[in-house]
Amino acid sequence: MRNLRKKRAGAEDYRYDVCLSFAGGDRRYVERVADELRKAGVRVFYDRYEQVELWGKDLYAHLSDIYSTAARYCVLFVSASYARKVWTNHERAAAQERAIREHGEYVLPARFDDTTIPGLRRTIGYVDLKTMKPTELARMIVDKLGGQQQSVYLPPMPDLLLRSYVKDYGPVDPV
Repeated sequence: MRNLRKKRAGAEDYRYDVCLSFAGGDRRYVERVADELRKAGVRVFYDRYEQVELWGKDLYAHLSDIYSTAARYCVLFVSASYARKVWTNHERAAAQERAIREHGEYVLPARFDDTTIPGLRRTIGYVDLKTMKPTELARMIVDKLGGQQQSVYLPPMPDLLLRSYVKDYGPVDPV
């Protein structure tokens, strides 16, 4: 499985600033968060934004890579539904593997309720979503990332026009 993390000028740069792990029953709230993050220029992994990328892939392997290597942070949207779902448990396990490996802040719990999630210690700071609007959570995520994001994005496979430009004029400076 290819590693989705990129390196640039000696510093690590991730494909996504944040990935969102949630149960389908919580999608309405999470989608509003994802939309706000996208508006703020945050590179967010949200499944509906990636439908073409996910199409035909071995999702077990690909999502493991996304949640363990491709993002700077992973927001876990904790709920009773989250605890019961097979895919969310797979995503959580991949994210926790990364957190253990790096001994740092990676998993950012956001709780809809007080459900216990295996391996997610109660001592990890979390945000309570019972009274928090999606726009407020999105703002907190942007702040955690260090403020308003500048999204410099080129797709993994540049289109023919870009290839032609690079061939004729040389590399493109994305900034």
